Amino acid sequence: MVLLGQVVVGAASAANVVVLGLFNESAVLRVDGKLRKLAIGQTTPEGIRLLDANSEYAVLEQDGSRQHYPVGRSVPASYSVAERRTTPTTLHTEIAPIDGFYRSAGRINGKDVNFIVDTGATWVSLNSAEAARLGIDYRAQGQRRRVETAMGYTDAYLVSLERVAVGGVELENVEAAVLEGTSPSEVLLGMSFLKRVNLQSSGRALLLQHRP
Repeated sequence: MVLLGQVVVGAASAANVVVLGLFNESAVLRVDGKLRKLAIGQTTPEGIRLLDANSEYAVLEQDGSRQHYPVGRSVPASYSVAERRTTPTTLHTEIAPIDGFYRSAGRINGKDVNFIVDTGATWVSLNSAEAARLGIDYRAQGQRRRVETAMGYTDAYLVSLERVAVGGVELENVEAAVLEGTSPSEVLLGMSFLKRVNLQSSGRALLLQHRP
């Protein structure tokens, strides 16, 4: 989930919309002060419909008008998909708490994932099924190690990820641990990523910034 700036949807509408978070195929909005969580195709009571959402932008429609909102800025609806994808991203990302956890959509090696921030995790950590989905051959490329988790000791493979991105913050060659089995159920954004960025509180949110 990536915190975005405040935007007003629909030129003729008085509804004030804040896009709080982006997930793959869903988004969290604040509409006139009320929290709304939408899946693609759903519409708020105020008439704002979510047409698309991923780790980079949301597409919102109201009164027949639709606009794209990438991370950190709004882009007119007349922009083409190619133009939107080449728009420079910001070098910082704010992550707001959802259900008591700091969650964020992001990318590993260019593929969409959902992260949960975990400062207690030594590495970016993912289970073996998620690694397979991402095309990571952890058995061939990784170094096997016995590691301790909240559930006890388990086998893990230490690998290097080519690219890890959260919003506009992207790092290369990030250490990660692939754990055999189904745990963790979500990808943990651990200290192998977090120690390489500036991490600070911004109100109730976390602010991630590239280091100079």
